[in-house]
Amino acid sequence: MDDDGFILDNWPDFNFDDYSVSNLRAEVALRQDDENITLCLRAGKHALLIPLITDLPHNTDPLDIIVMPTGSPGLDAIEYPQFDAPEP
Repeated sequence: MDDDGFILDNWPDFNFDDYSVSNLRAEVALRQDDENITLCLRAGKHALLIPLITDLPHNTDPLDIIVMPTGSPGLDAIEYPQFDAPEP
């Protein structure tokens, strides 16, 4: 994703055989040659982005992971889930 929050179409693919988000972030940072990144997921082409904060699932299904520059306006626009939010 660019600094303004637009998702780029040139998505490189690679296999990652680990469940650790920390290890994935380190691998992506190495491939991007930039350590100032945040990893996000989205559940569909037009779904909202969700910061990737938990380890990956124990399966072989592909995941679309969006890499965002930390501190960018696009990253500032995402809403983080509130696990302790009261019921509406």
